[in-house]
Amino acid sequence: MKNAKQFLTALTLLLATVAIAQGDLVKRGDKAMHGYHFDRAASLYKKAVDQDPKNVVALEKLGTAFRMAGDFISAEAIYKLLFANPVANPVTKFYYGQILSINGKYKEADTAFQAYAAAMPNDSRSVEFRNYLDKIRSIAQDNKAYELTNMPENSELSEIGPAYWLGQLTFSSNRSNGSAVKHVDMWSGKGYYDIYVLQSADKAVVMEPAKAKGKINSRLNDGPATYSADGTEAILTRTAKKKGPDGYKKLGLYRAVWTDGKGWGKPQLLSFSNSSSNFAHPSLSKDGKLLYFISDMPGGFGETDIYVSVRNGNDWEAPVNLGKDINTSGSEMFPFISTDGMLYFASDSRVGLGGLDIYAADANGNKFSNIRNLGAPVNTNADDFGFINDDTQKNGFIVSNRPGGLGSDDIYRFVKKAESVCGTVADAKTKKELENVTITAIGADGAKSGIKTNLKGNFCLQLTPEKDYKITAE
Repeated sequence: MKNAKQFLTALTLLLATVAIAQGDLVKRGDKAMHGYHFDRAASLYKKAVDQDPKNVVALEKLGTAFRMAGDFISAEAIYKLLFANPVANPVTKFYYGQILSINGKYKEADTAFQAYAAAMPNDSRSVEFRNYLDKIRSIAQDNKAYELTNMPENSELSEIGPAYWLGQLTFSSNRSNGSAVKHVDMWSGKGYYDIYVLQSADKAVVMEPAKAKGKINSRLNDGPATYSADGTEAILTRTAKKKGPDGYKKLGLYRAVWTDGKGWGKPQLLSFSNSSSNFAHPSLSKDGKLLYFISDMPGGFGETDIYVSVRNGNDWEAPVNLGKDINTSGSEMFPFISTDGMLYFASDSRVGLGGLDIYAADANGNKFSNIRNLGAPVNTNADDFGFINDDTQKNGFIVSNRPGGLGSDDIYRFVKKAESVCGTVADAKTKKELENVTITAIGADGAKSGIKTNLKGNFCLQLTPEKDYKITAE
């Protein structure tokens, strides 16, 4: 009896030790996640799961770490386990659908999204992703509206944030530029991002990009950036030097001024940008009076939302959220306001082909409406983002990590071959917007193209300019 008691006591102490060890691994994983060290976090969470496969909390965190690290094969395996686990957080069903779509498994993704809609019927994503498979049929087909070309100036690493500056193209990259990397980002294990300038945006000219002149680049991450029409002002994303209240450095928005012969002056933090939240991905309107950007500040609709601030002299007014028509419970990123007033942005929580997809929205006074996915070939099951275009709206650039590129993120040049013809179908008597109406365009040459209206009765056809069409709805 005495020996039995000693054995039970020893077993209890052993189990308690194991539980403490698991808790320590999860806490260390949480700290790594908070510092954006996703690979390290995944390793720690996996050790906790290996010790106790029934630890659902650790399993959910492992799925998140794999997802944030971009390891979608490993993430799929984890979310498959969570999908079958009745005590797992219902949102893991949505993430499972996201991962499956990224991995090109659209039928399985549809099943996961339906399960999420049943579990969380009041979530806006449940409505958005209901009948997912039917909704992506039209956007998955190449609409022939854009012709894309990978830029030879891309490196084996990452290029993001294309922007126009006085007829030149600027972007951010963590390329080594042929020299030893003195400062390494612990998140990626690569060099920090700097802003580069390509002296000509003309596709016929191929040349080596150079770092932007002046003090616009620092030891940490710099860019993406946006520029005033006269090229003398830049608003850029930059990693803050000081840590925030939570002990971690945040991204902030800074203003730099160009001086001929000297380059960019030392960037100054915008007044509304603070160390408690991230502020990033700026885009200035053509007249320079409006600044669009993203932030995870409190009070938003999701993980990151798009905001706008109005210029007030040399300062900027308090940011205003663009609202739930644009922002979702997920991540909206990389807004771009074109010279014709249209808003382009990337999102991971609207019906799309997987990862981040690029969307367009029409200006409607101070708001935006008729939000639509640009479809293939602009969007793929990989991450597609960073859309910009020139004053003609026919030429521009996007960023993608789709297969076949030169690096992890590549800039692609595009030429727009077709124009969007958009509208809304509603009942003539009740004025109710009609979903699933077939819109058909028949050209004078007999060529046909068609699409169905979305939940709000909206549609957009991609049609060749300067041709006559007959458009019908049934």
